[in-house]
Amino acid sequence: MFAVNPLAKIERPSSTEAQIWFSPSVEEQRELTKKLADKKEQVGLRGQFIVEYDVDRDPQAGEVLVS
Repeated sequence: MFAVNPLAKIERPSSTEAQIWFSPSVEEQRELTKKLADKKEQVGLRGQFIVEYDVDRDPQAGEVLVS
């Protein structure tokens, strides 16, 4: 399981929806670059934005496929 990034803003308008924003300031981007980037090349943020989720479903209802 991944930790929630404190720079990510998560809102849950309902029990079936989530909205996620990730918009770090220029200074926050610089700090992240110092921590995460290759020391030879600090050109900004690079990486993956990962959202993990699960769904509640009836085990008798069949399979859930996501593409």
